[in-house]
Amino acid sequence: MTAFSFILGVFPLVIASGSGAEARKVMGMALLGGMSLATFLGVFLYPMLFIFIGKLFGYEKQRERQLALEGESKNTEDA
Repeated sequence: MTAFSFILGVFPLVIASGSGAEARKVMGMALLGGMSLATFLGVFLYPMLFIFIGKLFGYEKQRERQLALEGESKNTEDA
């Protein structure tokens, strides 16, 4: 939420006109682009990579096997 507020707050710098607007426009474009990219990476790309790597190396299947083994050991202890 704070990233989106920051992006919206910087937007007036990008569309500024008047005296000294050239310098503020350049700074606004850099801030807007950098924060937009960082937000995209943090919200979409990194979680997708995390899931992809987990599936690639089979962590989910290992976890299921481990839970199944723990369940079997609890069943044998109860008997």
